[in-house]
Amino acid sequence: MGFASRAKLVLVALGHPLKNILTQPLVSGPFPYPLLLVAVNQLSNVVLGVCAWSCGGLPLTGKPSPRDYMRVYGPIAFLRFSFNACRTISLMYLTLPMFVIVSCVKTPLTYVVSTLLGMDHCSIRMSLVMLGIWLATLSAVLCGHHDFEKATVAQIPGISFSLAAAVSDVALNLLIQKAAKDVPSLTLLARTTPLYTCFAIAGVGIFEASQLRQDAALPFPPSASWAYWLMAGTCILSPLLGYVDCETVGNFGAVGYALVARFHGVLMFAVGIFIFRQPFTWAQVVSYIALMLLLVAAAKWKADARRLAKGCDDSASSGESTGSEQPTAIGCASDSGSEAKHDTEGDSQ
Repeated sequence: MGFASRAKLVLVALGHPLKNILTQPLVSGPFPYPLLLVAVNQLSNVVLGVCAWSCGGLPLTGKPSPRDYMRVYGPIAFLRFSFNACRTISLMYLTLPMFVIVSCVKTPLTYVVSTLLGMDHCSIRMSLVMLGIWLATLSAVLCGHHDFEKATVAQIPGISFSLAAAVSDVALNLLIQKAAKDVPSLTLLARTTPLYTCFAIAGVGIFEASQLRQDAALPFPPSASWAYWLMAGTCILSPLLGYVDCETVGNFGAVGYALVARFHGVLMFAVGIFIFRQPFTWAQVVSYIALMLLLVAAAKWKADARRLAKGCDDSASSGESTGSEQPTAIGCASDSGSEAKHDTEGDSQ
């Protein structure tokens, strides 16, 4: 992977926190967004989306064509931009009616459409994960806004819908696991299910806990900025612990996009706290990060246990952690040879 591609990946990784820090002074009040902030937010998301798009062409053989990019990342880009637009519009004007609109979007339909488009397992997984994160974050942000403290009717569907998104994510994981026989889905799903379920539930918990504080209009406390970076740092740290989506596929573009989707969800509701100036305590931050790390360790242990149960030796496990012997690790989880071939091509690039 060349320097330009790595630079784009770094831009995507750092873009969201930097963008929100730079645009924070433009926020004159917590509701609604100033028009300038909306414009900057949408433009920066388009730039970041294009960078992420260009980082990960995924055809197994040959050079990626524009059609390949459209087939693989078109639905993902559509979900990203459409839900970002829905989030912005709903925060400005629609509030409760937005729950009705969003609740009509069925994630199983997304799964069927992605399958019909011929997307690979990793892209299907990212589409569903991003969809679940957007839905959970949307409802969490709406419920956490201090203008809705008296609107208890708006809190009930937000909490229930976020929990429903977490449950549906687990159910859809089982569907993918059953459908994608030729992909090391057991390993991937064992790693992704607990963390993203935690995202949906922890997002609501943080916002609801912060909403109990009645000083939402006060300036944002300095300690909360540290909490924001600790949240982001937890997500950046998780791949260093070997907790990376699609790492056995051997395509760095896919891994890069998985990392973007990984901490994008956490940053979104952390940014929501930033925008609405919702103070929260260090105890909440520490407990959240501890739970995140615990889930990372538990998921890694679960994945290793499944791998050993399938007869993988120690060399395969160590190869996956270092990234040097990924074809062997793939062989333990799947008998497909296309991924191993893809590894060789990805390394040569």
